[in-house]
Amino acid sequence: MDQFNEASGLDQNHEQSVDDPNVWIVTMPFFSHVVSASRLARQISRQGISVTLFGAKDDIRRLETIGDRDLTNWSQEASGITVRSLEISSTKLADTVGGGQRILGPVAQAVQAFEQILTEALDENSTSKPTYVIIDFLLPAALSIAFNLKVPACPFIPFSAGFVATNYYVKRLALGNRLAMPDSFAGMDSEVQQEVISLPGLPLMRMCDVNPISFKDSPVYELGWKLAGTLEKADVLLLSGFHELEPRAYEELTRMLNPRSGCKNGRTLTNVWPIGPLFDISSDTEQRSTTVTEGIDEEAISCIKFLDSHPPSSVVYVAFGTDLNLRREQIQELAYGLESSQRPFLCVLHPPKKSSLSEEEVQDAVSVIPEDCLARIGDKGMFAKWAPQMDVLSHPSTGAFMSHCGYNSVVETVCLGVPILAWPFQYDQFMNCRHLVDGVEISMEVSPGLLPGGLVDRMCVEKSITTLFESEEGLALRNRCLEMKQRAQMSVGAQGSSTRNMEALVALIKGLAKLNLSNSS
Repeated sequence: MDQFNEASGLDQNHEQSVDDPNVWIVTMPFFSHVVSASRLARQISRQGISVTLFGAKDDIRRLETIGDRDLTNWSQEASGITVRSLEISSTKLADTVGGGQRILGPVAQAVQAFEQILTEALDENSTSKPTYVIIDFLLPAALSIAFNLKVPACPFIPFSAGFVATNYYVKRLALGNRLAMPDSFAGMDSEVQQEVISLPGLPLMRMCDVNPISFKDSPVYELGWKLAGTLEKADVLLLSGFHELEPRAYEELTRMLNPRSGCKNGRTLTNVWPIGPLFDISSDTEQRSTTVTEGIDEEAISCIKFLDSHPPSSVVYVAFGTDLNLRREQIQELAYGLESSQRPFLCVLHPPKKSSLSEEEVQDAVSVIPEDCLARIGDKGMFAKWAPQMDVLSHPSTGAFMSHCGYNSVVETVCLGVPILAWPFQYDQFMNCRHLVDGVEISMEVSPGLLPGGLVDRMCVEKSITTLFESEEGLALRNRCLEMKQRAQMSVGAQGSSTRNMEALVALIKGLAKLNLSNSS
């Protein structure tokens, strides 16, 4: 199903004229954000609107060569997309350093580059003025620049509605001196970490489940304040999820941003528009592909061939995103747990994180796994440095995803009906985990009660896999996952919630283009 395009009946081959709308999409220099932005670009382009996608040069190059069908098709099928590289340094993903500090430099560079490009485009002699600008939520300064220059713009949010609502809620309470959050996230003792709190639209959370952005010792604490301010200034919020995945969180976010008075200091109300999933999902599980070899690299081909060799719904896929390095001890415990589960697995691992400056750096995670463990695993399991995730998740042999609960991975997995074994590590992942486990009940935890930075032992890994595949609890969870997949499909159907929101966005953009034409004539 060509979502949105099928529902609207718009022509993908629509020829652009100088009076047609032109949308700019400016993305954060983090690869997961670039992936979301490219998917958004494709969907908007399908509506007969020309799109210019801005991103860091290294990220754009990686996007074009990654070998994942979902990511390569976007540029091949949508002739209305122009890609422009921003001259900024990409963040080094899967680094041994980690932490929010790394994003501040690239964010500043992206904002500076965007301001220069937009200022030049607004010159009276320029013909490249954007009709509308969609800016990554983590670039609030860029959004302020667009507002100040009177360019219609909105943020694009590749995070959960729960995360967005929580950040806004905490900042609003703190501003009114109604909430005193601990100053330090890392410095909280275990008792404080496990204090239970209530947040809008979410199940009960522990204090340590809240994103570190809410704590004063976070390097991105000030960025969190700017994000909250962005929500109040914007007339439209675009989110990469779909309403049915987080109905209460979307409702609470809308309620908080729109006072009962019906206006905000004379401005119109904020429209909260979830428009995901932004990738194509099939309504028929039999259409899920098996062997995929065209246009992808050798390691990706090896991953697919490994899946081809196993029965349906039998393989555990293990991956923790592009921004995480496990400690050596954790890699070993994971490997032993996978081995003792006796289940076939495909495990993607980055090089291990150094525990000290004196520790020797290792480039291959498999080298730290004991030989006896690898010998017992044999050809039952496969370790890889990278895998084409959408191809893996859509493969009939994939029966579970042991995931860090990053939001891109959450939406992808949910939309393909694959059960999640939740193992959060950082950022918004603990909040996403709580919602998946206690909110919509489509996931189970690898290590219940896990605190940030805690070690998950092999017994937890083995038990979670066994429970999912061999218990009544696991069967019930699998059935709920399939129900949520159906809701995702409905959201992008002809009358779906995301389809209606996309139609509203397109109407807004085309209305602005007509207004610009009228004003210039």
